[in-house]
Amino acid sequence: MPFLLPKTARMRKNQEGSAIVEFALVLPVFLALFFSIIEVGWVFFASGVTDRAASNAERLVRTGQVQRFSDSASEQREFIFGEVCRFAKIFGDCAEKVTVEVVVFSDFEALAADDSEITCRNSSQDAQDNLQFSPGGDNALTRIRICVLYETLNPGIGLVLNSTNGEPDRIITQRLFRTEPFERNIRS
Repeated sequence: MPFLLPKTARMRKNQEGSAIVEFALVLPVFLALFFSIIEVGWVFFASGVTDRAASNAERLVRTGQVQRFSDSASEQREFIFGEVCRFAKIFGDCAEKVTVEVVVFSDFEALAADDSEITCRNSSQDAQDNLQFSPGGDNALTRIRICVLYETLNPGIGLVLNSTNGEPDRIITQRLFRTEPFERNIRS
């Protein structure tokens, strides 16, 4: 065996290619971390865009612009949906990814008693068909809920965001407010 010692000693001293081996070991971990950071940043961006869409929808309902747009509830719904989609179009087709619900409550007790789940595009068709839209009148206690379906690019992030059954994740935002007394400002 003594004839093998010089050979193994030479191999231990030879470090050619060791940097490539180390790089190959570190690269997958680095790329996973890098793309996870990008994905988390995109989720925060998407959440911010959804919040901005809700704030805009709130302003339109609060000031009575939606109510003055048309007397038809379906036209009002299309108007507010279009305004939300101006912001949410970065997620893809709004008709497939976005829902907007506007509900008026008689008082805070009625609001506290409401335990309805938010309706998203991946909810049952019956729930989507019965999505409420009522912007209310002066001083109405109003809630706007917006749901955007979001598909992660990095499957590891999907585990962190609690996606279930392979369905897209939901970005949900809601606003609760009283509308302004806008009806008295309408001139005939």
